[in-house]
Amino acid sequence: EISMLVIGNSAAQDAIAYVPFILQNMGIKHVRIGILMQSDSSLQMHVDNFQNETAAYRFYLFNSGDSWSNVDGKTIQWGLDSYQWDIVLLHQGANSDNSGYLTTIQPYLNQIANLISSYVDYNVKFAFYQNQATPGTTYKTDEVITQHYETSAEICSTIMDETIFEAIVPVGTAIQNARTIAAMKAIGDYSASPNNLSGLGYLTYDGIHLQEGLPCQLAAYTFVLSLLDIYGMKEFSINGETTRVTAEWSQGKNIPSPHGSPIASTDENCLIAQKCAIMAMRNPFEVTDMNYIINPT
Repeated sequence: EISMLVIGNSAAQDAIAYVPFILQNMGIKHVRIGILMQSDSSLQMHVDNFQNETAAYRFYLFNSGDSWSNVDGKTIQWGLDSYQWDIVLLHQGANSDNSGYLTTIQPYLNQIANLISSYVDYNVKFAFYQNQATPGTTYKTDEVITQHYETSAEICSTIMDETIFEAIVPVGTAIQNARTIAAMKAIGDYSASPNNLSGLGYLTYDGIHLQEGLPCQLAAYTFVLSLLDIYGMKEFSINGETTRVTAEWSQGKNIPSPHGSPIASTDENCLIAQKCAIMAMRNPFEVTDMNYIINPT
């Protein structure tokens, strides 16, 4: 059984929404994933909410069924009491102004982890979600996006060296891997934004949130690989995984916080996304040029 509680905002939903369905399709039937979501939340806000027992969260739950459910007005304590979670994953907002500096991460990451450890009467493993570098709601150059990614990678490396966190989920690296391929980088409705002078989608819906379909699927593959690694499930692999996210597939699943129409979830694109996620797990803090996939030598 896989059991994970996520504390974060809508960007975390993007990355996790498809995870239980992919795991089930791979043959892992007992999957429990909870998401305590507060829009635009930071780690400092999570600390304050915990200490004040603020009912600020919408709680999404997938519990070995075929769809998500949700309920509003819950506290972190309520989420921790709902089930015995194996993993607690923390997430800071994807906005570059909010997540691009170590001073916005520490000391709050350690504080919330210590608060949780002291509160629960069961053992948990802590993981941290590495955001994708975002173009933002106005156009930014590739150089700025690259710098945002490099700062994020450095922060995540520091977290692994200096905290009790046992895993980083390298979604940011997987997304940057995909962006090394022009056809992948161009995917996303953000290409229609009048502020985006390049005409590239950056795999996003609005410059911040990942587009439904392949972009969110790429993030989900990275989460699936991280969970398999944490649980030591070496008998499973995402190579050739067959979930294809379409509007028809999404019906009735109550996918948390959809961002645009599902796009680009083809056999060819999904295979590329799987390889981008695999390489992110192998090199979590370094971008791999993935053009060798489409231009083998």
